[in-house]
Amino acid sequence: MNPTLLMLPPHTPITRAWASRIAAALPALSVVVAEGTAQAAKVVGDAEAMFGTLPPALLERAARLRWLQAPQAAPPAGYYYPELIAMTTRLDDLVEALRAHEIAGAGLDVFEQEPLPEDHPLWTMPGVLLTPHTAGYGPYLDERRFEILLDNCRRFLAGQPLRNVVDKARWF
Repeated sequence: MNPTLLMLPPHTPITRAWASRIAAALPALSVVVAEGTAQAAKVVGDAEAMFGTLPPALLERAARLRWLQAPQAAPPAGYYYPELIAMTTRLDDLVEALRAHEIAGAGLDVFEQEPLPEDHPLWTMPGVLLTPHTAGYGPYLDERRFEILLDNCRRFLAGQPLRNVVDKARWF
């Protein structure tokens, strides 16, 4: 039986096209485009790989999941929950490390407290870049994301290490 890649809803014309392109390029991978949560719930227990935002109710049923590729650097607003996101940068520790020159700088767009308070030291510290959750846009972004997804599908089938894996113990 071929491994299954479950494309989680909601879908856009772009993610639907990606599913078709992956299925055509990798016939050894069964690609399922779930049209809604009910269809995703029927498949999630058997899927080894998923693309999309995995809500808590489906995560509980994802018994065979070995790889989850998020469509963005972070889930859409409202999709952070303790079972999937275990930690974030401790801002006081970051400020202390910057002041002590233990690290040279930091780039952040997700904060321990959002919005970041107006008087927080990070706003004015040298070597700190703060972005408003919109830093990942450009004319070729969708094609670059697809290429990473396709490459990871190939690697997944071959049992090779995936690209852009987040080490949640080290949080990068």
